[in-house]
Amino acid sequence: MVKKAGLAILTAVTLWLSAVPVQAGDPFRRKPPRPIDAKTEQVFEQVFIYGNYSQARSILTELLAQNPKEPLVYALSASIAYLDGDLTNMAQAAAQTMTTATALQKTDPLRGHLYVGVAHFLAGGVVATENRKNLLLVVPQLLDKVQVALGEFDKAAAVNPNDPELNLIRGFADLLLAINIPFSNVGDAVNRLQNSGAPPYLVHRGLALAYRDLKQFPDALAEVDKALIAAPNQPELQYLRAQILVGQQNYIEGVKWFDQSLAMEAQLPPALVRQIRRERERAQRRVVAAPQ
Repeated sequence: MVKKAGLAILTAVTLWLSAVPVQAGDPFRRKPPRPIDAKTEQVFEQVFIYGNYSQARSILTELLAQNPKEPLVYALSASIAYLDGDLTNMAQAAAQTMTTATALQKTDPLRGHLYVGVAHFLAGGVVATENRKNLLLVVPQLLDKVQVALGEFDKAAAVNPNDPELNLIRGFADLLLAINIPFSNVGDAVNRLQNSGAPPYLVHRGLALAYRDLKQFPDALAEVDKALIAAPNQPELQYLRAQILVGQQNYIEGVKWFDQSLAMEAQLPPALVRQIRRERERAQRRVVAAPQ
């Protein structure tokens, strides 16, 4: 359970930081925007609107060569390294997220504390992945990092509890903790994401993931369809829709959506493609085995 929650939160607070552009440079706020540069916004678009990791890596390479002061750049770099199974670069990027976020606290305490929290989740992801065969040995360390991260989120909320970027990230983290830890309040987490998170595209994606894990498949399908309106050619959203359909035992339609996602496999991380193929094959076996 701890492994599932830890790795899920790691992915949530980094890879799901995507957006449909609302204001140049800042995909989270209409006004006043934060000074997030246009190149960083391009990474959002390539990964999360188009699902094109090749283009995202190219942009990140250019950004990292410039030694940016934006912690989100390093958080995205860490999360892509995680997908690639590159723990060395992931750990380095997590450390750079921490350094730049700490420095940012002087001029933007909200985002500074927010990304210090993200950095702790990233560091926890490195520890969890390195020790996945003996996870019980590092549970106290992981729980400590979660507590520290949540404390940093609270410090950010003290600046502005209604900030959409904060509530998007905190909403994802709260949802995944609530789903994976007994007696947690899922309703509060859903309300935070629905009422205060932005952009709407990411809110719908996060809710779809949460409802999928809760096996509330009609709600999950409604949310992923809303996300697909904003990003209709996003292969990971197509993959998510396939998973939800399989959860409803609609294997024929599920296979179709797996195939749509795999049609763009060249732009996805190889490990993700392998996972989609495995799930597609299982669904196809169900189609073949079903009575005609």
